[in-house]
Amino acid sequence: MGWIRRSELEPRYGQAIIVSDGNDVGVWRYRGFWPDHNGNGCSNQNSATELLREVTHWMPLPNPPTE
Repeated sequence: MGWIRRSELEPRYGQAIIVSDGNDVGVWRYRGFWPDHNGNGCSNQNSATELLREVTHWMPLPNPPTE
């Protein structure tokens, strides 16, 4: 499955997803809201201290390895 526009479909409540602001990616557990800079931050893949900007797309996490 590819990237899904946030405006087209929301993930199910509690689903762990990959999110992107069009520049960086992060991992987020969706609970009815998206990462923001008001205490609901999601770090990007380059830095644990740099937050994603407004999320534009998301995708489900892949299945874990079986071996």
